[in-house]
Amino acid sequence: MTKEDLLAILKKLLRTERTLDFLNRLDEEDVRTLIVCIRDRLERESRDH
Repeated sequence: MTKEDLLAILKKLLRTERTLDFLNRLDEEDVRTLIVCIRDRLERESRDH
């Protein structure tokens, strides 16, 4: 999966139309880590409600 694909996943997870260009400065591993953290948080939120 390319970094661009990963950034698209992030945008979908965050449900935002805001520009996330600043994320391009992160390396691929950092983007993957961010995705895992966001997914984990969303899953916990969904279980709690």
